Amino acid sequence: MIRNILFLIAYLMQNEAYDYFSDDLNYAGAMGKFVPFDMDFNDQTFDTLLARKDFMDKSKISIDSTSPLYQVKNIIEFINAIKKAKEDKSIEIPLYSQCSAKVTFKDQIYTLVAGDKCNPGINIGLLTSKLFENFNIDVLSSDFIQSNKLLLRSLVINDTYVSIDAGYNGNYGHSQTMIKLDGQIDLNLEIPRSSSSTAEKATTKTDTPKESQENTPKFNFVLKGKLNGFETVILYNLTESPMVNVSITIPKITVKDFIKLWSLTPEGDESFLEHFKDMEISATVKGFFNTTDKHFQLFAEFTYDDKQGIHLDINLVIDKTKGKPVAAALVVKLDKIKDIVNYLKTKFGYKGPDFIKELFKSATLSLSNTSIDLIEYESFFKLNGKIQKSVEPGIHIYLETDMKKALKNCAKKEKPPANAQTPTATDAPEKKPSANAQTPTAANAPEKKPPANAQTPTAANAPEKKPPGNDQTPTATNSDSLVKTETSSVKNLIKISISTSGVVIKLPKEFSEDLKTLMDCFLREMNVYVQTEVVPSLLDKTKQPNMFYISELSFLNQTFKMTLAYNGDIDIGFGVMLSKPTFAISKKNDSEEPWNFEAQANVSSKSLTDSTNNGKIEIIFNTHNYSQFNIKIPALDITNLAKYFGANPFDDATKNFENSFNIAIKDLYIDGKLNLTSQTGELTVTASPVINGMTGLTLAAFIWKEPEVGPEITFGFVMKNMRLDKALKQFANVNMTDSWLSDVTIVMLISTAKKNNCQGEKSKNPECQKSSATTSSKPASTKPASAIARANTNPAKSNTSPTNSKPSTSSSSKESKKKTHFDTIDDLRDIEIGKGFILRANVSLDTNVSKCNGNGICIFLVEKKVEKIYLHGSLLFDDQNKPSVTIKAGIEGTIQLGKTDDVVLKNVFLELEFGATNNKISLNCEFHVKYGADGDENKSLLKIKGFIMLDLSGQLKIGGSMDGIVKKPFNIQWLAFDKLRLNLGLDLKTGLPSIEMGAEIWLGKITDDELPSGNTPVLFKFYGAFGINTANPTECFFYARSFGSNLTIKNVLEAIGSSTELPPMVAESGFVDEIKFSVSFYTKAKRIEELDFSISPGVMFKGKISILGYIIECDLRFDHIKREFLLDAKFDPIDDWGSG
Repeated sequence: MIRNILFLIAYLMQNEAYDYFSDDLNYAGAMGKFVPFDMDFNDQTFDTLLARKDFMDKSKISIDSTSPLYQVKNIIEFINAIKKAKEDKSIEIPLYSQCSAKVTFKDQIYTLVAGDKCNPGINIGLLTSKLFENFNIDVLSSDFIQSNKLLLRSLVINDTYVSIDAGYNGNYGHSQTMIKLDGQIDLNLEIPRSSSSTAEKATTKTDTPKESQENTPKFNFVLKGKLNGFETVILYNLTESPMVNVSITIPKITVKDFIKLWSLTPEGDESFLEHFKDMEISATVKGFFNTTDKHFQLFAEFTYDDKQGIHLDINLVIDKTKGKPVAAALVVKLDKIKDIVNYLKTKFGYKGPDFIKELFKSATLSLSNTSIDLIEYESFFKLNGKIQKSVEPGIHIYLETDMKKALKNCAKKEKPPANAQTPTATDAPEKKPSANAQTPTAANAPEKKPPANAQTPTAANAPEKKPPGNDQTPTATNSDSLVKTETSSVKNLIKISISTSGVVIKLPKEFSEDLKTLMDCFLREMNVYVQTEVVPSLLDKTKQPNMFYISELSFLNQTFKMTLAYNGDIDIGFGVMLSKPTFAISKKNDSEEPWNFEAQANVSSKSLTDSTNNGKIEIIFNTHNYSQFNIKIPALDITNLAKYFGANPFDDATKNFENSFNIAIKDLYIDGKLNLTSQTGELTVTASPVINGMTGLTLAAFIWKEPEVGPEITFGFVMKNMRLDKALKQFANVNMTDSWLSDVTIVMLISTAKKNNCQGEKSKNPECQKSSATTSSKPASTKPASAIARANTNPAKSNTSPTNSKPSTSSSSKESKKKTHFDTIDDLRDIEIGKGFILRANVSLDTNVSKCNGNGICIFLVEKKVEKIYLHGSLLFDDQNKPSVTIKAGIEGTIQLGKTDDVVLKNVFLELEFGATNNKISLNCEFHVKYGADGDENKSLLKIKGFIMLDLSGQLKIGGSMDGIVKKPFNIQWLAFDKLRLNLGLDLKTGLPSIEMGAEIWLGKITDDELPSGNTPVLFKFYGAFGINTANPTECFFYARSFGSNLTIKNVLEAIGSSTELPPMVAESGFVDEIKFSVSFYTKAKRIEELDFSISPGVMFKGKISILGYIIECDLRFDHIKREFLLDAKFDPIDDWGSG
């Protein structure tokens, strides 16, 4: 009978103000909004809802004209029909085709019962989209309401809101939260009709506060069902916030079974849960879904007691962020564990010092495989009185303790009693705080008072107030975690990060007020790693105890590292400030390893206020006579620098020049390394001088010393887009006639020797390789000490000392391979340092003809769209001091060779080479050609390069290449080609020719709308090349490669359009995967520059052959020069031949 009750219309008041309704519930007709225009939503809610309008308009529920509901025009027609029951007490009305309903009126309630023909009912999607035009509740509810499933039970209408009651029986899931309900699903939806002012105008009496609250417009829903048999309630109040609240009542379930509901297992990616998987959850689990960013989280709070008397208060977090996999995290309060060190060693593979047990008062343990940003939730766990805002990846312990008392006890080797009383600043006794003062209960009990030593919340860190209307509604925030950004500002918080290779301890400033006492405390544990003489005498003699503080201690890979931070900024004079300076000492537990010392700080210049004011200084040295330094100063004033050292560049004789020459240095960069033991080192200095505010000039110097070789030096000079006429006028009072050649870029490099700069084959040099100690983001050990330890993904992010005598650098932003020794200067970066002189000069032309100043050559070049003129030259010496000269001159631009831009000249240059090995002249050019139908805006582009070269030894070569695919040439539908190259040569002494040719060819299904992917079974791709030199037979070669679809019988038949059916083993026979074959008579590898690969001398075949399902993988090589033969063949096992 429940399904036969179609509508229950209730509580239409007899007051005349309710006899006629104020509108027809058109939720899209007012100002383009889908909610009533006079609703008083808060700004955040309204913006959130309004942002869904575009998507909602595209997702309207369409109603088939054959649907019975199609004949109901609007809600007014329906209301007027049933209101007749008020007079007749009972009336039967047609609801829609073949469906009549009996309406009765009793006790101010209208009841409408549909006949049996109305079975099974109407889903609320059809109802709301018909009666409330353009109203899509699925979109508004972020798909929690699935209107195509839910069937209407009742409808309640008054002047303020419309209430819909619906239900569904079956599986009901929400994809983003991964909530899967089953069984009976109940929905109560309240939709606002107008603001409360409408109701207030309808009555003359004064509303009480309760009545006023009842008159507040409602726009919310409650969805109830069962998740794996557990009662689940989903509540969303659209008038208050964009947050959906989820509540799951769990009588009893293990952690393992609970996380399986979200497709997680403690044995898999969330292996850190394995020690907790059998613990039981018995609580009301709270969940929140942010409809703005589709972020969902569940918080399960429970307690655990084991047989050894261990009591834990645990918070389990399930996180599902849009576009990311489900993640989990654990946050555990360790307040009631007496021997915390032994517990950490047993359960989590802790390898750090034991001294933390003497500092222990209150501790929180967090475990996660990934970083999780928490949705702020008032009853969630706190650190030092403040809500935690994120869980970091790895295993971390946060200790809360009274620093002065703990430090004093530690240094005196006194152990404080467990949960010792916390003194005040004057050591006055206070009441003992609750043992679990900062841990919420499973029932979300009111928060207990934090310990007496807890930091008093200020305006900056006070807990967020609960939002009105719902005690459990969290706030949407993107704040950083306390641990990430505020650890150093929290007086009583120590962070310990555990990894498989050791621990990292981060300390607050207040912990290190007395460094000598602190070191005495730590040395009892650190003797395992270091000697007692590590304590510098200056710690005992310091006059300013608050100047330095220890910010971090690490014990990783048997290496101890202590980092000291300076409490403030340092003005070093001449307009330069140092901020956030730190000093680190590290030592590996090996007598042969050196002590490493590292200092670093941020550098800023007082004369700069923009974003470029971000320099840095790093200095590293060790006791094995190795040092390394990297300094970048944004700006220096030369006059102030000279005066700082007691010199005055502008004395009485030169006072008049002080105003004319305001000299400064911008972007001063100094990088060097020195090894006194091996007598080697490098020094790079680059800077840009600024004279009277004019810049554009960069100077560079590189000095290096190698074993048994004297020091060498390289000078670099870069003048970037500088106007020579203005510079000469400013500095030399020389007038230069305005010239279109005044804006030039000149790059010069002069070197006394050749230096490897990691290009080409030279990249194999050890100095070019990336240091694993400076770039790896993973712990050194990948073998976990326990399953819990596998959760760590390098929580400390600290580098340990390498095994050699060079200390590690903290910089991880450097490139894996250095391009040159002038990494900070783009124009010098790609120039290989050679002994001699290198020049690069460019002139960029403006597109505005007026800037040519009437010069005819300039006007001609600009009108032809020449963009740049360049001259490159070099004079270099080889190892035997034999010189070679190279000169290259050319132009670049978009030079049209017709009335349209279908054919343009992009580059043309003349190149001359003279020296001991090469003596040739060449002319090179590059054209871009567009082809396609007239008027087609998406014509194909071909890049054609050509050259003519005369080698003075008697060789003439003419050739070119073409990049760009040509499809269906000569109307051949199954053909395309690309990367075409052709070189023709002539030996002028013998008259014998030579030829080289290559191309990439595609055979198969060629499409016009897009490039073939090469992954379809009907497209084969080949590359072939050959070369023949009749003057020198040893310079001949052949190369072929197949890298498209497999060359099987099946694919070949499909490509030619045959539908012949073959047995599968026969059809799949042929060549599979990539096939290579080459023959070369060269005496060394033949390099094909255009395609960046080489062909080895001799014969080579590599590939796989399938014969009736039997795979043979073969790699055959024969080098006729070395007379070496190699055959590496792999055969499928033959295990079923002869079986009958």
